[in-house]
Amino acid sequence: MQHESENLELFIKVAADSIGALRKVDVMRVLESNPMRTRPLANYICRHRPDLAQEVAEVMEEELGIRDWRDQEAIQA
Repeated sequence: MQHESENLELFIKVAADSIGALRKVDVMRVLESNPMRTRPLANYICRHRPDLAQEVAEVMEEELGIRDWRDQEAIQA
């Protein structure tokens, strides 16, 4: 799991230096940055930044039209 987290952190860097520095206004840019990794990125952000979970949900569901994106681990976080 650590290896996957490190890989996903690379996609965060399109908008912020780290997941901790990610801003709400940059969530959409990150999620659009790699269409093949949108779901894992959304869950990664929710796990590491619960304060951005609502923004992630809005972008995924309303902007990108992806409704079934949450994994069980992110839901429990």
